[in-house]
Amino acid sequence: AQIESNVGWLQTLFRERGIEAGTYFGAGTSGEPDVAYLAKRPVLSGTAVERPAAPNVQYRPHQLPSVSGSTRKPELTAALRSDLAALSADDEALVIFNGHGGIDRADTRNNYLKLWDDGRMTVSDLEALFDAAPQGVPVRFVMAQCYSGAFAGLVYDDPQTASGFQGNRCGFMSEAADRLAEVAE
Repeated sequence: AQIESNVGWLQTLFRERGIEAGTYFGAGTSGEPDVAYLAKRPVLSGTAVERPAAPNVQYRPHQLPSVSGSTRKPELTAALRSDLAALSADDEALVIFNGHGGIDRADTRNNYLKLWDDGRMTVSDLEALFDAAPQGVPVRFVMAQCYSGAFAGLVYDDPQTASGFQGNRCGFMSEAADRLAEVAE
């Protein structure tokens, strides 16, 4: 439910500022349950020590307005390619990913965004989509998911040497390529 809340906040922020934005979320407009949340359970009593019950994970369809489509890999890939290719020379793009990330421990350059229906979008998949934007159009991105540091490869082939620098790209990654963004205690 937190991801849904974050996306809703961004939608409101952009709408209030007159910024055109497309939102791709979970199951899209299908109405499938795509939001997990913890439902409250009563505290169990009648024992010597009262204790909370086990977590009660429930699912429901998202409640976001104006969703453009799902994050199923084929649909999202086609939509992003189309959106980026349609930019004109005086446009700018901002891609924000609110979701979960995965790691390829053998080679973090293959880290990925976790998509709906167990899909994965790797760094190289996203790079190919960013390449669809007209040359010179700034493409900025924000990624707060686990292992997001691998997506520095969208700006540099090798951030340690600055080789393959893409001057029209800029990104924020919340964590190193091999680290969780948040650790539950």
